[in-house]
Amino acid sequence: MYRITINTRFNGATETRGETITAYVTTGNISKQLTKSYDYSLNAKSNHMNVAELLASEFLDGSAYILFIGETKSGRGYKFEGCLDA
Repeated sequence: MYRITINTRFNGATETRGETITAYVTTGNISKQLTKSYDYSLNAKSNHMNVAELLASEFLDGSAYILFIGETKSGRGYKFEGCLDA
């Protein structure tokens, strides 16, 4: 097992695309990201958590679990940490 850190970021709407959430991992030799549309039926924290969980399950073998750590310094996203079974 080794630790992973997943950060998320809110991306505002543009003229051609609605609001999205991007989750990304840059831990050790892993560099992955995933962007999903904002789900207006959820609150902000739940949106970020969902995208972070999708990234962990889709790109990191599905054996990772993540925990909410807190808001990022920029105030535009959240930080999650967890473990990945190797």
